[in-house]
Amino acid sequence: MKLQKKVYETRAEKKKDFIIGVGVFFGLNVLLYLLAALASSLSQTITADFELFALMGCWYILPFLANVGAIIYFGLTRSWIALGMLGTFGALMLLSLILSCIASIVCFVLFSIGGY
Repeated sequence: MKLQKKVYETRAEKKKDFIIGVGVFFGLNVLLYLLAALASSLSQTITADFELFALMGCWYILPFLANVGAIIYFGLTRSWIALGMLGTFGALMLLSLILSCIASIVCFVLFSIGGY
C-alpha cells in the first residue's frame, strides 16, 4: 500500500481539509459512541463474559485505536485533515479543563458558605 502525500496549492484547500478533519473527528466519535451503546444494550442479553469484552472493546480500546489510526493515516496522506482532528481534540481538552476549574471554584464557594 503506497501512501501519497497530497500537495496543497492554495490556502483554501488547507482550510477545507482542516474543516473536514474537524467533521471527521466528531463524526467518527459519534459513530463509535453509537456502536458502544449498541454493544452495551446487546450485551445485557448475552453472557457476562462477553459483556465485559464488549464493554472494554467498545468503550475504551476501539475508540482509541480508531482515532489514533485515523490521525496517523491522514497524517501520512492529507496532513491538514490530521491537524483538524488534533486541533479539535486539543480544543475539547482545553474546554474540559476550563469547565473543571469553574466547577471546582463553584463547589469550593458553595461548601465554604455552607450551602450544601
